[in-house]
Amino acid sequence: MKTQKLSKNIILFTFSNRKEITLAFFRMQEFYESPNTALLNKKFSVWDFLNESMSKNGEIGYFSYWCGFNIPSEVLSNWWKLHVHDLTHAEIQIFDALYAQEIDFHEPFYVIGALEKDKAVIKHEIAHALYYTDLDYECEMNESLLQLKIHQLKMYEKMKKSLLKMGYNDSVIDDEVQAYLSSETPKYIKEEFGIDIKNVPEIKQMRKVLSKYNTFNLNA
Repeated sequence: MKTQKLSKNIILFTFSNRKEITLAFFRMQEFYESPNTALLNKKFSVWDFLNESMSKNGEIGYFSYWCGFNIPSEVLSNWWKLHVHDLTHAEIQIFDALYAQEIDFHEPFYVIGALEKDKAVIKHEIAHALYYTDLDYECEMNESLLQLKIHQLKMYEKMKKSLLKMGYNDSVIDDEVQAYLSSETPKYIKEEFGIDIKNVPEIKQMRKVLSKYNTFNLNA
């Protein structure tokens, strides 16, 4: 695991494989945006997670599916208060790294995680971080989202339906829409959501907004 402080309030964690990154973040992430009400904003153990996520056939796809994670400080703080006496080794490493980076836990910050050298996922997670930490970015992106809903409502609704099916909670849909549409390639969006974003002015504007604010020097 490596850490890089992209700005005073955005911390990037990178990992060599999906096992490492998922073990580090899965409880925090599901606390934040799980579609499962037994996990969302709840205190739950590793056993609870396995019990809720495993099929009757003993299958659990979570640990091989996600390769990027994003958690705002408010959520992280709430999760910590509930789980501080039940931390795994991987979770302890995350908080030790945050202290080592001299994060001010009294100010808003954002934690993102991705696989090493996966620039596409890192870009996607930076879009989440900016949406939370930069008011100007949030305002500009929300204006583009509003225009998208006005002029491309069917596209927005189709993407929302797909995101809910993928396992996102309804409360983070707009954040996910802005992150996917501003950072992912048209080919990826077509394959993942079945929509063609070429020549859509509202989406072109979203991509311009991210490019404008994503000025970080990645060396992790």
